[in-house]
Amino acid sequence: MHLSFIKFNQSYDDVERKVLDHYMSQVFVAIHYLKSNEFKVMQNLKKIPEIIEAGMLIGN
Repeated sequence: MHLSFIKFNQSYDDVERKVLDHYMSQVFVAIHYLKSNEFKVMQNLKKIPEIIEAGMLIGN
């Protein structure tokens, strides 16, 4: 099993970061996709502004 994370380019100033850290919800979502579609899935996730970080779990 392999786990890796990708942080998308989000630039927040200190005030925005403090507000997000205090009020932001976290959610974990599993997306089942073919390995060959990994790049396309990650590119589509980058288009969603609310997503700050994405992780890939590869295994059986």
